[in-house]
Amino acid sequence: PGPRSETCIFKADPNHVHLMPGLNDWGMSKSNNEAMYRCDNAFGQEASQEEVYNEAVAPICQSVLVGYNGAVIAYGQTGSGKTHTIIGTKDYKGVIPRAVEAIFAALRSKRDWSVTVSVLEIYNERTRDLLSPNVAHVDIHEVMDNQGLPSFHCPDAVRIAARCPQDALAVLFEGLERRETARTDMNHNSSRSHLIFTLTIEQYDDAVKAKLCGRLHLVDLAGSERLKRSMASASFSGGVRGGGSANSRAGSPKLPSPRDGQPRDQRREAGAINKSLMHLALVIQRLTQSSGCKLRHVPYRDSMLTRLLADSFGGSSKTCLIITCSSLSQDRDETVGALEFGKRAGLVKNAAEINIEVQQEISDVVRALVARELTAIKRDNEYCRHRLRDAAAEVVKLQQRHMEEVRKLEGEKGELERLWLQATSTAAEIQEESFADNDRLQQENAMLRQRVRSVMDELSHVQRAMAQTLAASKPIAEGCDAEGEEPVDYSQKSAERVQALRKSLILATADVTRITRLRESRLACLEREGLEFQARWSDALFDDSGNGIADETANRDAVDAAAPRSSPGNSPRSGSCSPEGPGHWSQERDPELTPDMEDGAQPALVSLSKAAREQRKKEREEEEASETELAAEVALLPYTGAGGGTAV
Repeated sequence: PGPRSETCIFKADPNHVHLMPGLNDWGMSKSNNEAMYRCDNAFGQEASQEEVYNEAVAPICQSVLVGYNGAVIAYGQTGSGKTHTIIGTKDYKGVIPRAVEAIFAALRSKRDWSVTVSVLEIYNERTRDLLSPNVAHVDIHEVMDNQGLPSFHCPDAVRIAARCPQDALAVLFEGLERRETARTDMNHNSSRSHLIFTLTIEQYDDAVKAKLCGRLHLVDLAGSERLKRSMASASFSGGVRGGGSANSRAGSPKLPSPRDGQPRDQRREAGAINKSLMHLALVIQRLTQSSGCKLRHVPYRDSMLTRLLADSFGGSSKTCLIITCSSLSQDRDETVGALEFGKRAGLVKNAAEINIEVQQEISDVVRALVARELTAIKRDNEYCRHRLRDAAAEVVKLQQRHMEEVRKLEGEKGELERLWLQATSTAAEIQEESFADNDRLQQENAMLRQRVRSVMDELSHVQRAMAQTLAASKPIAEGCDAEGEEPVDYSQKSAERVQALRKSLILATADVTRITRLRESRLACLEREGLEFQARWSDALFDDSGNGIADETANRDAVDAAAPRSSPGNSPRSGSCSPEGPGHWSQERDPELTPDMEDGAQPALVSLSKAAREQRKKEREEEEASETELAAEVALLPYTGAGGGTAV
């Protein structure tokens, strides 16, 4: 109990408990030992006694009534609630009172039956009968069955007949009054012995002279403990035998002596308890070893507890093991040990059989009835096996079909991935080529602009020189006129030179404009072809209906219809265009930028981003503005005629 931060284990689901990580051996930090343990039924702290009985113990009681041997065993550390679960209290009945009431309630409908009860305890590795007046020690005898397997019985134990639940419970409480208990630091009423409460149910059938016998062991094991915790207080440390000897601790109080007349030694009691539990764990470990292991011997004889529980582990019994755990973080080590014990015990395989004894020869009528029942059972089993084989074959066919579909889908997926990679690589190559052509055209444009600037500089220089020449030739012309001679017309020659430079500038400007328009037309052609390829091949790559290729022609016509048509006098902005007449341009595919592809080649999906298109549009606007400015400058250049005037 307590908040989640102080607990080490909690119920995760109906079949799992969750062990939280805890401190390492030095208590310094959390160790990575978090685990999940599986069980048949998990009960939390809120579970009731009735719920535990109905889920875990009731099936065992039903099996005992039909002739099987059964056992319900509570295992856990001291103070974890074993005795509360097995015996309970007046208000909260435990497993034993509920099992006794259920068995007698079922026997009331039977005709001839009997129930006997025995109560034994194992204290300091000795078996004691709690129903004998003097709590006498009894021996456990080993008997070999027909198959050579050992079985252990206690014939000297007192067995008391019971006809109702009250009789059986009265015998139980009488034995509990004689059970050894003591006070420890971890439990104020700690059981110092293992308690075995046994119900033997016998049912008789006079018609066939047969007896059906079932035996139920209800076991409350003593809790495992560590002396440094359970006996840390000096007031609870008992002395050794002969409490007044020099070996006793000085000043420790004398504890009540057990019923055999010897002083109590709690350290020896704890050692005996842990020893018997250790032998039980060793038996379980040997039973769960693989068949190839050499150490196959199961040491039932090493402990009185393993002798009495030989049928419960590895024998002819249906066994329920109840593991009680403390959820406190300080008890985490003991909780881990109990969970590991239960995990190992769950691997033990028992071969439960019905215990029936026939006192006389079976009649032919009974044999015929049994044979008919066996025949019907075999027929049902054969039918079930046939149905199971058919179901298994159907499952195998479905799995094979599923695997074929999976392989087919994987092949289609690989083909689509290959086509996508091929299309992506082709698009990347075309995009790189377009970028290279764009860079080349930009370099040529820059070179032409530089040539235009140099021509304009030269023209300006010529105009200044011409103005100087005209200024210097005026006095000479006036003198020639006075003398009546023919003057040298330098101005006419200068005008011819200016006219030649103007023609050269106009041609250079035309070349720049033509190259720029050619570059823009090629870029527009690439964009339109990319859109055409995308509309043409997107359905073929990603449409599951397979109609993408069939719609190729329709998509191409739609793209051509959506493309802008150039009119005479306008600058074309698509493809590499060849002039067929004045003002007329025809759209063609540039063989350098868009090489011809065969029918089987996959087109590239060239899709320029919005940012790239805006950047190219901005560059074209800047170039057009620059060309307009250049044309205006060329148009404004002065022209000097033969008469010395200036004409624009």
